[in-house]
Amino acid sequence: AQIPLGYWRFNEGAGTTAFDAVGTNNATLQNGAGYGAGQTGVGGDFSLDLGAGGNGARAFVNAANMFLDSAATNNQITVSFWQRANSGANVSSSSFWLFSPTAGGSNRGAQAHVPWSDNTVYWDTAGCCGGNTRMTVGGQGPTIKDGAWHHFAFVKNGNTKEIWRDGTMLASSGGQTANLVPFTQLWIGSATNGGNSYNGFIDDFAVYNTALNTTS
Repeated sequence: AQIPLGYWRFNEGAGTTAFDAVGTNNATLQNGAGYGAGQTGVGGDFSLDLGAGGNGARAFVNAANMFLDSAATNNQITVSFWQRANSGANVSSSSFWLFSPTAGGSNRGAQAHVPWSDNTVYWDTAGCCGGNTRMTVGGQGPTIKDGAWHHFAFVKNGNTKEIWRDGTMLASSGGQTANLVPFTQLWIGSATNGGNSYNGFIDDFAVYNTALNTTS
């Protein structure tokens, strides 16, 4: 099996440190982020609880040691996670934001709105918001924001990107010609510094330096 560059299970259940299961790049829970029930619902599994959304809650990983940069070198990345919206949630949010100092779009190295308040899922890499950096799939809000756990995988493989949900590919797009550039920060559950914070829970968050062809 492919080993991720970083994998945060959020099973600690208390405190403000979420340990990296494959390395030493631990996440810090900030601005009121805590722990809730995880996607299995049993066995003591916990998740990242971001509260009501728009409150700045997030988990932060310092990537200044370049542990994520092989994804940029490969121009391939997969971001995989479970997510559960608070039922009826309609907050404009970012489920993750990989910060790249040299990327446009507010240093948008790789980020996803899952979904934005317009019920569209956005997958941005190496900037925003042209045809070479962004792909979208509309009408996803009702089935994502139903209070159930859903698995997502956001993939870039060279000039092609894909969005997967619960093992089904929602969209695939070529022409994504802007190459990934090195990342120095990872924000889970928000944009940088807690902007666009998510309304709900995130679990089992992983980043890979390849384009996976499996979805969970």
